[in-house]
Amino acid sequence: MRTEKWRLGVTPQQRSFARATTGEYRAYCHALTGVVMTHWPEIAMAKSRCAAVERLTHATKLNPAPRYGCFNRRFHKFPSYLRRAAIEFVLGQVSSFLTRYGAWQNGQRVHQSARPPRLEVSADAHPSLYRGQMLKWHDGYAAVEVKLFDGREWLWHLVSVRKRGKRDPNWSKLLNPALLALGRKTWLAVPHQFEKPASPRWEDPTADKALGVDLGINKAATVAVVCRDGTVTHRGFIHPGVDMDRRDKTLDAIRKRASLTGVVGKGFCGGLYRRAARHNTQIARFVARGIMRAAVAHGVQVIVLEDLKGFNPRGGRYRSTLRKRFHNWLHRQVHDVVKSQAEEVGIRVVTIHPGGTSTYAFDGSGYVKRDTDNAALATFATGKRYDADLNAAYNIAAKHHYYRYWRHKLGLDKPPSVGGQGNRDEARTGRSPGRAPRTPVTLSTLWACARMMAEGEAPPTLALAS
Repeated sequence: MRTEKWRLGVTPQQRSFARATTGEYRAYCHALTGVVMTHWPEIAMAKSRCAAVERLTHATKLNPAPRYGCFNRRFHKFPSYLRRAAIEFVLGQVSSFLTRYGAWQNGQRVHQSARPPRLEVSADAHPSLYRGQMLKWHDGYAAVEVKLFDGREWLWHLVSVRKRGKRDPNWSKLLNPALLALGRKTWLAVPHQFEKPASPRWEDPTADKALGVDLGINKAATVAVVCRDGTVTHRGFIHPGVDMDRRDKTLDAIRKRASLTGVVGKGFCGGLYRRAARHNTQIARFVARGIMRAAVAHGVQVIVLEDLKGFNPRGGRYRSTLRKRFHNWLHRQVHDVVKSQAEEVGIRVVTIHPGGTSTYAFDGSGYVKRDTDNAALATFATGKRYDADLNAAYNIAAKHHYYRYWRHKLGLDKPPSVGGQGNRDEARTGRSPGRAPRTPVTLSTLWACARMMAEGEAPPTLALAS
């Protein structure tokens, strides 16, 4: 499921109608919240919660006198599909609030003096436009007919679609969009439903390339395309230096203000913090786009990343430049964006244990030594100087290829059996305890394996985690 914002070319009058539609929908949700809260015990026990709420608020031929008949007078001719969408939204809000409030009463709190949760009545809800009832597409999604509230009636209005997203609506299933009337612009939040492509298995001859990605602080990302036999067909660096400088300047402005005022309370430099967060989002998306562009251009079937979840580096002195760069490391955000984008094109994203990827040289010469003056360079035992991040990218992809081979040989990549543990992404993932490999897996390991397999010998095995 992916959601895009399609810009609508509305007139000033239609823009005011869109705002009125959103306001009427939120007013209905606001009024409905009190009814649901009051009758929650009986609504929660009903077979259909939505039908139970409708019996309390909506007059029909079989239910001519509902308990809250004011709804029909206040919200005259409110569309039925929009009414049921509002009911389901309010049911979710109330149910979530009561669950969180019960947990707070039972003592499940972040800290002892934590305040109780609040019930968000409207929670910035946006009306859902159900196809046929609230929305009709025209001219191959070039225009749309939307039912809007003008203050008295619900009438149809034809609106042009000014700007669409990158996804082709003919290749996916379009679900019911939501109307977004924010400021002076109006959009449709259009959900797309895709069929997840099947990932190639080891036996597939096309499943030959892996993209190793090293997320670092010297360079945002270093990528390398490595084949099974250890051939490197592509390598590159991704580093949005401009966006990083803008973010760092914003954070420096916050530090300067904090040092001048001496009092940092709630809401301090809220605008600057939001700006820095948007810079981080832009950096993560830029890096993810570069990774996906390399993966699609070179036809890889898997993107390999290091499993750095929960990893908090402590390098550098207090308030040093290195400590600041570690603090602003976006490895998890980049991982999440890459995984989300790769699912659409059928590319698997796996993680490997980070141990040894940057410590050993890709040519098998042993440990590497980082330069004291330039941490981006490493010196091999043979005296060769090489880029440290590129060396790690080679080893990351090689580690996946090697473990993938033995997963296939040991039957660990078969479909899950009934009652079994199911399919696992890697022979050893995460930072969980377990036996470490007896020998490091580097790019030279793939060279040795390819040479031994060509001579009819079995490749060496490692101590794989069970």
